[in-house]
Amino acid sequence: RLTASNFGRIISRQKKPTDKFLDSLFEQKDLSKIPSVLHGKKNEAIVRAKYARKMQKKLHKHFTVYDSGLVVQPTIPYLGATPDGKVFDPTCVSKFGLLEIKLPFTNRNVTIEDASRQSSFPLFND
Repeated sequence: RLTASNFGRIISRQKKPTDKFLDSLFEQKDLSKIPSVLHGKKNEAIVRAKYARKMQKKLHKHFTVYDSGLVVQPTIPYLGATPDGKVFDPTCVSKFGLLEIKLPFTNRNVTIEDASRQSSFPLFND
């Protein structure tokens, strides 16, 4: 399947795709030792839990965030994504949604609370 992670590479490509380029889209890559990936893996569950608690306080206690694996668009089954969570909000018309968490590596040495106070941090605070 073509995932969201590679879609940007495809849509922005100016040249005709080569075999090497196509192979690179589907080959497994070992990202386990990349510092920014390690940072994200270490903190993602913490951020997801904080997000869920904040939304439960802000909206209602039934707001829920679930772990997620590969999500496939049923009408376009060759496209997929691996979001960081699935969201359930029984009060919304569209009760289900996806969650994507960004943990900027540039903020790795500060707390999440301090990072979120920076004007350049991609989060809105009330």
